[in-house]
Amino acid sequence: MTRTVKGFLTAGLVFAGATVGAAETSLLADGSFERGGVRWELPKPFWSVEKGVGFEGSAALTLRVGKGETIKWPNSDFFPVEGGLSYRINAWQKTG
Repeated sequence: MTRTVKGFLTAGLVFAGATVGAAETSLLADGSFERGGVRWELPKPFWSVEKGVGFEGSAALTLRVGKGETIKWPNSDFFPVEGGLSYRINAWQKTG
């Protein structure tokens, strides 16, 4: 039996700014998966990008895994981070 878990990364990893009121900048390439997972390594057959199933009908990263299978996790491109700064990770997940 295969179970499908659908998740949607809404904003990914963002730089929250070093000062109060600074604009947030996304550090994660295609964190919404609207461009099909560009610059992501999505191990097959577990992960795929599906249009129209994410938050408010957008694209979503979809996981399909069978009982007893070992999941291989997706990876995004590397991005620089600096010590002493604040970072925030946002995600939205739906199961079904």
